[in-house]
Amino acid sequence: MDFVMINGNRYEPMNDKLFLQDHGIKEIGEIKNLEKLTNLRLLALQHNNISEIKGLETLTNLKELRLDHNNISEIKGLETLTNLRELRLDHNIITEIKGLENLKKLRKLVLDNNNIKKIKGLDQLTSLEILNIRENEINIIEGLDSITNLELLDLSSNNIYKIENISKLKKLRALTLYDNKIKEISGLEFNTNLFLLTLISNKIHKISGLDSLVNLTNLFLNKNNIKEIQGLGNLNKIEVLGIGGNPLNVDILKQLGDLSKDGSAKEPQKFVYYCKKK
Repeated sequence: MDFVMINGNRYEPMNDKLFLQDHGIKEIGEIKNLEKLTNLRLLALQHNNISEIKGLETLTNLKELRLDHNNISEIKGLETLTNLRELRLDHNIITEIKGLENLKKLRKLVLDNNNIKKIKGLDQLTSLEILNIRENEINIIEGLDSITNLELLDLSSNNIYKIENISKLKKLRALTLYDNKIKEISGLEFNTNLFLLTLISNKIHKISGLDSLVNLTNLFLNKNNIKEIQGLGNLNKIEVLGIGGNPLNVDILKQLGDLSKDGSAKEPQKFVYYCKKK
């Protein structure tokens, strides 16, 4: 049987993809015959009322699993899903990152909007390229040394005070840290492949620590406490510079081409040239 039953209704996968979002499912066990769909590649169970991950053991060919927007408090029951490439567990009530040790092929992990306090349990995820843990309760950037293939990291809306412990992430291309408590731009000396850096809504008072980021094309420093244009002299590839919402000298901004309504520099390379001359 290539179908499942939920409350007497029949649902069939299409191209090895099964979409069961918004069905009021409380337990995965309610999905009758799911264990027999061993060829499934994608299982979508988001926006349900699931509180426990169990009953997926036979789905060893799964490549994508969506369990976001549920009531899951613990990561478990994934041990046999060794072919997973993408896992979504955002918008749950998870407090600890664990139970991922066997997912060595995982490339994308989304844990946004949970109650996670510490970055850990990722050491075996050496294929991971995208990691999102925004809107949690994290204070320290740590536990990332082993995931050296990481390209995109989003830790926005946490309680982070310092950029640190990412020097081994040489492939990192995008770092998003908006809405934290960072006071200084530092710790980026070895992340020379970064093309996007987002530090909107922090507590930064000085532009510094960017000299090695020669490949940066997008920089967002809006809504900080920056009073002076400086530290941009090496950013020859910059295409988008967000700097509005800071107490900057209005006359100097006009001299450099001024800002658009969204707070981005109209002519970002003028800002770079201005810093070179200083």
